[in-house]
Amino acid sequence: AVEDDIAGGRLVRVFADWTMPSGGIHAVYPPARFRPAKVRAFVDLLAAAERKRARRRDA
Repeated sequence: AVEDDIAGGRLVRVFADWTMPSGGIHAVYPPARFRPAKVRAFVDLLAAAERKRARRRDA
């Protein structure tokens, strides 16, 4: 989510050798009829970021 800012020099990695542990991200939220639109938008954002990361990893 912040790779462009890191590449552009707007953010700096503090722990350059550290990476997220494998295992993915889990989102837990109530059933669809009670889910606010902002929760769905956030989950969609996480899913898109994971797809982007997976494409880079597989390339």
